[in-house]
Amino acid sequence: MVFLLALSVLGCNGPSSDSKRDTGKPSVSDADVDVDTDADSDDTGVAGCFDQEPRLEVGTGETTFEGLDENDPVVMVHGPQGGWHMLGSVRTHNMETIIEVHYTITEEATGVLVSDNTYRVAVVSDGDCTGYYPGMYGYLTVSELATADATRPPELLGYNTVVMTMDVTDYGGRTASTSLRVLAEPDPIDIPDGEDGAD
Repeated sequence: MVFLLALSVLGCNGPSSDSKRDTGKPSVSDADVDVDTDADSDDTGVAGCFDQEPRLEVGTGETTFEGLDENDPVVMVHGPQGGWHMLGSVRTHNMETIIEVHYTITEEATGVLVSDNTYRVAVVSDGDCTGYYPGMYGYLTVSELATADATRPPELLGYNTVVMTMDVTDYGGRTASTSLRVLAEPDPIDIPDGEDGAD
């Protein structure tokens, strides 16, 4: 009888199988265990971003990225000092935040390069593995297209198709390139009253 009583006391007060696992450390079967052990040790981005193919989007916009579709108009801004430029913006995917951008514009019909600019910038992160840099000036030089009657971008490029190209290399050496055909639209101050020139 005493023997049975001792067994019963041990059964009630001894460590249960549940309390043996309660060590403050999660078990392998614990659904809350963080299995993301491959996070970047240098905290440069979300794990796996740089395992994916780098890619780009071409846009415009002075302070934010404004997406463009093929054949959208981009204004040839007539600057206060007398020159012209077309604003370009780039959005990167799966690239480092420090990038070098080679931004060019080519007149499609003739193949003449009318703008050639290089920028080294830090993108604005706007999501996992993505960032953008806006407001890059594509300064226009049209001397190769000039004629006796036309010497300025509005007359030589107005409503023509041009190709905006972004070649990007990031801090880690990854590269990506993309191009987009757009229409070079004259600045409103360069359009005589009553004319739109698009016909």
